[in-house]
Amino acid sequence: MARFSRTFLQGLLQPTYQQGLFEAARGLGQTPGIMRMEKQRQEEKAKQLAQMDQLVTTSTQATAAAQQGDVSAVTRQINQLREQMKMATTVDQKKMFAQEIMSLQRLIPSASKVSTNNTAQAIIRAEQALLDSTLPKEVREALENRIATMKENPDAVVQYNKYKLDEWRTNKAQQEMEAQAWLETNASAIQTAIQEGNIEDVESIVSGAGEFSRAAQTYVDSVISSQAAMDKFEENSMKNKIAPDTKVEEALIKALPEGLQKQFKALLSTYKNAVEDGWNGKEWKTDKRILAEKTQQTIMGLYRNTINQIATSEYFDDRRNERDTQETIKRLELSMEAPINPSDIRAEARILNPDKDVFTQQDLDAAEQSVRTRTNRAIANQILMLDPERKPEEVEPGTEDDGGFSTKIGGKVTTRKMVSEAIASQGKDTVIQSLKDAGATDGQIAALLGEDLSERMPTQEELITQSGLINPARARLKLQQSLKGRQ
Repeated sequence: MARFSRTFLQGLLQPTYQQGLFEAARGLGQTPGIMRMEKQRQEEKAKQLAQMDQLVTTSTQATAAAQQGDVSAVTRQINQLREQMKMATTVDQKKMFAQEIMSLQRLIPSASKVSTNNTAQAIIRAEQALLDSTLPKEVREALENRIATMKENPDAVVQYNKYKLDEWRTNKAQQEMEAQAWLETNASAIQTAIQEGNIEDVESIVSGAGEFSRAAQTYVDSVISSQAAMDKFEENSMKNKIAPDTKVEEALIKALPEGLQKQFKALLSTYKNAVEDGWNGKEWKTDKRILAEKTQQTIMGLYRNTINQIATSEYFDDRRNERDTQETIKRLELSMEAPINPSDIRAEARILNPDKDVFTQQDLDAAEQSVRTRTNRAIANQILMLDPERKPEEVEPGTEDDGGFSTKIGGKVTTRKMVSEAIASQGKDTVIQSLKDAGATDGQIAALLGEDLSERMPTQEELITQSGLINPARARLKLQQSLKGRQ
């Protein structure tokens, strides 16, 4: 039997010592469980860290995609975060994912704007590439198809038009600087040639003005007109005659724009007073003649400067009016490439295919071509009104004289005039059958034959069978009752 010291035995009887032994024994018994819990805690922590890393990676990629305008990539990253949120084990983790998703969703509008700008710039770059005449045919066709696809995006076309208009304005601003430089270089020579009556020099200067020739002619006309006034000044000059005549100066000044007359008021008053006080009808008072002559010369100098300012102003007014007209033309030209409103296409398809409730893609393509042809023809007419000297743009073969309507059938442009000529040589039934064989719809055929579909009223039977009625069955019953009443 083991022997224990008295101290040890007393310690066993003490509560604190007994508690220590109990805790030690329990600890030894639970060590495997604690280790398992610690392992689980470490695994959970590692899992959370991995989720955080994945969250940061996904968010970073989404932000980068948004900056590049890749909306689809941002959307994919948001969907990934939603999937990751489903695996979150705590409320705090789910909140963290939800907040990040909301942050990325706020990036989509700006990403869409960047995407639109990128597409617009891509169109411009592709068009610039097409200017290379050495491009292989297949590359050229690929670029043209790419441009057509990109221009199906209405927002991109709007931005593209803005870029093209800004580019046009920049070029025009440069031209205006050149126009000002041209006038500064040639104004003095024009005035001298006109004063000397050298018309050949004037014509030579104007003919060499190039794109500024119209405004240059306006300037010359103004200077010639004002030179006639200056000749009157010279004839009335007191250097050439003794008797004064203030009515000449008064009449010439009165012919100026009202706003410019004010600067002559004080001088003209001084001149008239000097004449009234110094001229008695036969002779001058010496001091008053000197004052009158000096004032008259000052008026003549100011008048010459004024009419030169008027001529210069008219030159730039002409340039500004021409620029405004050209900008309007540029806007009209750009509008020719704008996508057609889908509602307009469907409305046209409804006119071309009155017997259909559902349109095929071929129907919609034909309707779009019809709307575009009509719209662009109207735009071209507006351009010709603004610029009558402009040659009409080349049109697609077969549409030079379309007889009032054209459409594409089987990928080829078919016009009302072509159908009319074919009927004259082949007969109406044969032509109609040929159009049907080529894929023409009844609406297209009717339009090509010259039927006014917009004025055609649907029959009562068509009305009651159209989709969208509140109660088609009741409408049909009323029609049957109406027919019985007529019998």
